[in-house]
Amino acid sequence: MLKEKFSLAGKRGIITGASRGLGRAMAEGLAEMGADLVIAARGMGMLDETATALSVYGGRIIPVAADVGIDADIENLAGKAISGLGGIDFLFPQGF
Repeated sequence: MLKEKFSLAGKRGIITGASRGLGRAMAEGLAEMGADLVIAARGMGMLDETATALSVYGGRIIPVAADVGIDADIENLAGKAISGLGGIDFLFPQGF
């Protein structure tokens, strides 16, 4: 019932700091509600693990290594969301 009330099916977002802690928990909740996500963190190790775990919810999950303190990484992150998901509906920045 909760999933129907708060469905994010068809919505696309970026979650930074998604490899652990609050960022990962937010990514999991959003994926469970049907959102397609680009998840980002500085390193790919735990990020790939997170992407695999979130794939059980059926949405598109795209992991991208990015440091949000670097302009080129932010541009790459947005570009991956636009090319991989077709756009961005929301952003949850973590780890600043």
